[in-house]
Amino acid sequence: MSKWRIDKLYFEKSIQKGYKLLKNSKIDEDEREHIKEEIIMFQKYLNNDFEYLDEVTDDNLEFNEQLKDQALRKLRRRYKLLGNNLITYFQKLYDSHILTEKDNTHTYYLNMDMQKELTMKNYQINSPYLTSVLLKNKDKILFEKNNKLECSSYCYYSFINDSQIIVINTSDHCYTLNHELEHALENILGYNNCNYFQEVGSINFEMLFLDLLYNENGFICAGDYEERLFNMYWYLEELVKYFDLMEELASKNFNVSLNDFKKIVMNKIDLLDIEFLDYVLDEIIGEGKDVSMTYLFSYLQAIKIRKMHSLNQIDNFELIKPYLITNHYNFNNINDFKIYDDYLNDMAKRTRYK
Repeated sequence: MSKWRIDKLYFEKSIQKGYKLLKNSKIDEDEREHIKEEIIMFQKYLNNDFEYLDEVTDDNLEFNEQLKDQALRKLRRRYKLLGNNLITYFQKLYDSHILTEKDNTHTYYLNMDMQKELTMKNYQINSPYLTSVLLKNKDKILFEKNNKLECSSYCYYSFINDSQIIVINTSDHCYTLNHELEHALENILGYNNCNYFQEVGSINFEMLFLDLLYNENGFICAGDYEERLFNMYWYLEELVKYFDLMEELASKNFNVSLNDFKKIVMNKIDLLDIEFLDYVLDEIIGEGKDVSMTYLFSYLQAIKIRKMHSLNQIDNFELIKPYLITNHYNFNNINDFKIYDDYLNDMAKRTRYK
């Protein structure tokens, strides 16, 4: 964790290794596609382009029966997975106004070396198990610091090299290294299944990082937690509309005409006509609302895990692990609201405003 640049030779050798792997007939089709994508990614890296791969969109698409049916199938699956209790829970959470529209962006600056020092201390205090995993696998984790990124920091898993590449946007938060490193450790341990709790470990450790920062300095800056809170408020507000859309379509057994589908979506989500197709493609058929649920579900569960950890002091990863392997989302107890409220009040008391 002491080097913040990746040797270009690493990318050159990785590209060569990727092409060699593609010649292996035993590689299955999914792995083959992953390798091809990774070769493209390494070629970008070789040219000092560390932006995450852009999604390709077709501007000539028109809304039709096929797209409508695809959207309805996904909405039906999500509705079945989530259930009425969860939808009611989030409507009540929204009505409670516990999550608020904070907009302070003043954050505590830590250079990468200080982030490294506090990140290691965070793991040593809260998870001896993950500390041992980190020390054992430190050669598999590579870091690239970049001050020109338009995207946020990210952790990229390399199938070709079985390694983790963490690209750090230097304008991100003081806990960013810890957040992305947690993703890397979970990937190394095999907990990289895509469920709605895949961010719970990283968000929980960023919360513990801010606890540590407060204990070290006696304060945190408002943006250190308010930016995350602002995003969660926005996700919740939009998801309440999305869940309302689900319930309306469920009442019609997810069987509506093309025109009715468009009217219902535009009404429930409050869209203009020119926004409709992009919403269907990006938020329903695409991963837009899945991403929103992932961050919101993970954030709320991370708050509860922080509370549990403070009460029993067992290795923090033992509390995180069950949520990395589940597809059950038991948001049904409104007593949780007090835990959320207590956390936000606690953070507000620790905050220094600019």
